[in-house]
Amino acid sequence: METPEKDEKTKTMKLNKLRQQAGRAIRKAFTLVELLVVVAIIAVVGAGVAVTYNNLDDQAKTAMEVSDIAILKKVTKHWSAINDYKIPNEMDSLVDSEGNIYSSYSMHATASSSGKGLNGPLGYAGLMVHAAPSAVLSNLSAAGMTLTYTHLVTAANANDSTFTMSNGQVVTTATKKTLVAGNSTLRTNAQEFIANSDGSDLASGGTHDYTAGSYSYTAPTNNAVFGPYASEADWQTGIAAQQAILSAATTDKLAFIHPGGGATGPGLAAANPTLEIITNAGLRPEEVAVPGVAPSGQQKYYLVVMGFGKFASINRGKSIRSDTPSYGKRLAQKDSDYNRYLAVFRVPATSGGFGGPPVEPVALIDVLSPQGYSVEYMRRTFMNDQTKLQDNS
Repeated sequence: METPEKDEKTKTMKLNKLRQQAGRAIRKAFTLVELLVVVAIIAVVGAGVAVTYNNLDDQAKTAMEVSDIAILKKVTKHWSAINDYKIPNEMDSLVDSEGNIYSSYSMHATASSSGKGLNGPLGYAGLMVHAAPSAVLSNLSAAGMTLTYTHLVTAANANDSTFTMSNGQVVTTATKKTLVAGNSTLRTNAQEFIANSDGSDLASGGTHDYTAGSYSYTAPTNNAVFGPYASEADWQTGIAAQQAILSAATTDKLAFIHPGGGATGPGLAAANPTLEIITNAGLRPEEVAVPGVAPSGQQKYYLVVMGFGKFASINRGKSIRSDTPSYGKRLAQKDSDYNRYLAVFRVPATSGGFGGPPVEPVALIDVLSPQGYSVEYMRRTFMNDQTKLQDNS
């Protein structure tokens, strides 16, 4: 039987043991300062990982865009080679139904009132809408580009702004345009053609005679647009084709790049994107003409910019597809942003007239990202040396 003294001693020992255990537990726990240090270290490491991931993701998207652009250039050349060396027809004009540049930048002097469209350097101020000179339209026509699409300012979003839907069907009546000369040469020719379909002599010497139940038409010597037509059916087809020109909605407004037309804006590169595109095309600024000003001196070309729209003939001809993406990959885009790659065409400033051979072929000289960046700019700005090496391999 334990004595009171021994019982008290046992209690004291147990209490001391508990105190020792509590002390050890306290010594094992982190202090507030230690916890804050650990949290700070985790935050720094996490931020570094996030930055690294974002950089890698941005570089990967840029590499994909660079690859897409290379494919588009090859596909366009392939398409041209199997289509009599024409350029694609029915592309997006980058002009809206109000006759303004299809741009989302409100500070652009001629931007679309819809607040939608191009959102990169070219959308800011690099592209300007002008009435195309007659030489541009005749050369484009000779190269196979006779139709283009405008953008509806009332469209729900930019992706579908070149057409409307009716009972599930695509309707392009309001946006499909025929390119015509500023002096309406093409329409004048069509009117002359139809006016002389009754067999009378043409003012320029051509005749339309009815012989043995068939029509035989001799074209005026100064115009290769007409005939000859060996049969009445062919002649009627010719009349219908000319009537279609007169009935079609027409435009002569296109988007141009020209020296002095570029500018920098919020978040844009310090370098003038327009000047860089001209240089990348192997041209000197003094070789590029300005729409609305008569070419002089060394000005030999106009630079016209269009988009690879979903109706472009390159998407339909002989099983060749341009496979342009729905969205640009390098920058996150909204539905209100233009999302197709851009084609830059070099068009001679002189021509042989409508229907005549071009002085020099129209050529695709560059393809730009949907934001208007060139491959060189994207490589320089958004890709590290390792990614560049892989891209060039």
